[in-house]
Amino acid sequence: MTPVLLSAPARGQGSASSSGYLLVGSDQAPALLGASASYKIVGGLGSGVVPQRAQSTNFVLRGGFPTVVETSTTGRPWLTAATPPNTPLGGRTAHIVQGVELHLGPTTTVKVGGVPASVTSRSATALGITLGVQPEPGYHAIEVTNGGGSAHLNRGFGVRPLLEIERPFDAAGSYGSEIVYRGTQGDFVAWMLALGNSGQKIPLANYGWFFELSFVALTVITVTPVSSPDGVVRLPLPAVQFSRPIHFQGLIIAPSAAYKPGAFTNVVQL
Repeated sequence: MTPVLLSAPARGQGSASSSGYLLVGSDQAPALLGASASYKIVGGLGSGVVPQRAQSTNFVLRGGFPTVVETSTTGRPWLTAATPPNTPLGGRTAHIVQGVELHLGPTTTVKVGGVPASVTSRSATALGITLGVQPEPGYHAIEVTNGGGSAHLNRGFGVRPLLEIERPFDAAGSYGSEIVYRGTQGDFVAWMLALGNSGQKIPLANYGWFFELSFVALTVITVTPVSSPDGVVRLPLPAVQFSRPIHFQGLIIAPSAAYKPGAFTNVVQL
């Protein structure tokens, strides 16, 4: 058996189940670190694991378990994260894509949300990139291709202003729902909900992205100023059942952000 040193859980990659976790690790030889690291382990949480929120701005650690694996090592890229993990609408910002086996072959190409990015540097564990234009808010996949093959990191990169739904655990092991806004300090968020997504993209002059909600039961819940330096606001939702899907979208007034005078977020469904 070969001991494996596991990194932090990352978001699902490739065919990984949305209910599982991807962990990337490296073989730990008796005297030194192995020359290659290309392991992928997908699994759920075992009995007795108590999920808790980690004190981290990059990931949520749901739990852990000891494990070993024995496998042959094949050269191909794997992705773990992007740093910084998001960008404002428009893109064209510099980032580091982290992983293993990222230096294989003579060239490397990177796409974020299907848009090619410029590769400015590369090593075995990191790629320096400059994003192309990113006009659509929300989470997007990172795709890396080199001489060893291709790797995808679903929801690997966020374009602000964006919404997502989280279901954080409480101390008793139960959970509710929160709509999480990720934007810029100084934003104002008008939280909107409707009974459905219109399927249309309606522009608002000089605002980024589009209004996408249905006008059926369209409601502005509240307007929230974003005061935290990380640009994050959490809106708790009651633990009730809805007879029809509820869609949320944010209308952002942004006097100083890169997407000023404002923008719409992506749409999320509860």
